[in-house]
Amino acid sequence: MFKACQAPGILPSLMRWFISVVSAPFYLGPALFLAPFSYPAAMGLMKRWVSLQLHIFKIQVHVEDRNQGVYNNPPYLFVHLNQASLIEVLPYVVAMPVPFRMFMNIGYVLLPFVGWLLWLLGGVAIFRQWRWQALRGLKKTARRMRRGMNFGISIEGQRSRDGQLQRYKKGALILAREAGATLVPLVMRGARERLPFGEWRVRPGSVEAVFDQVITPVEIASLDNETLLHRLKTIAERETHF
Repeated sequence: MFKACQAPGILPSLMRWFISVVSAPFYLGPALFLAPFSYPAAMGLMKRWVSLQLHIFKIQVHVEDRNQGVYNNPPYLFVHLNQASLIEVLPYVVAMPVPFRMFMNIGYVLLPFVGWLLWLLGGVAIFRQWRWQALRGLKKTARRMRRGMNFGISIEGQRSRDGQLQRYKKGALILAREAGATLVPLVMRGARERLPFGEWRVRPGSVEAVFDQVITPVEIASLDNETLLHRLKTIAERETHF
């Protein structure tokens, strides 16, 4: 289902990217204007644009939610366990079961339209290399989460070049503890096969977003960070078959 397929030809790929880029201002331009005033309106436009991109690049998104879509006790911290492709932002947006904001590196914010919009919608940007600034960003995010906002975060902090899991960082756990949040492990299957690191031609096919069973604040409080990191990596290895 998620095997790599041959990249489309250069001309079809260029045409798809042309249509993608031209469509962005029509959807994401108004969304940028609306973002400071109405999260639902801006996110609605973003989802419509994302759906168009999935159609353009012939990507099908499947969702497996082992919590049956029940998220009635915010805040939730969705922890992405295997970041491997830039294309993941598309299934990420349409698969999320609740309104969310992003905790992200400054490089992601600089992505035209998409990064700007995720930031304007309440996301928090950090310079990953600056530890003091990253900790400050975590505290800012925790304050927002205590007000009921849900956030998404990559536990690796950056994309994998070869698809293998990278070293897990403790920032997500620090954030969950400080915010009193419930952790939702998230694994993306098939995204790297659609757009590998360093490539620009998007391969058609399927991507699956798997939301594993939540880890409650009570469970988080009863475990040390190393045990929690091992538990999350075990989930990722099981779901991605490493």
